[in-house]
Amino acid sequence: MSIINKTLNIPHGLGFQMMQSCPSIPHTVTLSDSRFQPKVHVSPSKKESLQHHDLLVCHVTDFYPGNIEVRWFLNGQEETAGIVATDLIHNGDWTFQIMVMLEMTPKQGDVYTCHVEHPSLNSPVTVEWSELPP
Repeated sequence: MSIINKTLNIPHGLGFQMMQSCPSIPHTVTLSDSRFQPKVHVSPSKKESLQHHDLLVCHVTDFYPGNIEVRWFLNGQEETAGIVATDLIHNGDWTFQIMVMLEMTPKQGDVYTCHVEHPSLNSPVTVEWSELPP
């Protein structure tokens, strides 16, 4: 039985190795050690059903591999209540995205921080958001 090794070029430079031992046996596909750093964006999103409450959205995009940790902090203290996250979303180009939302009541002086940890990063990425004075 012969084994054929193939390298495929796919978007963002991720390398695949495909080993095919027999046409009747499914391909074994493994990803290389490629890693792509997440892009992090924080923005408020008004939730109309809650008066005086907002959702703060941490949108993390274009990362690979898919294992990621996203946490919210308020004035340096980790928030654990009022957090909702989407499932991990496949972008179709072998990268991922996720949205992690925090229900909050913004007050002047409060600083919210989205904290992201990922294997591609040497240190966490943090993005701050604060309510601007009127």
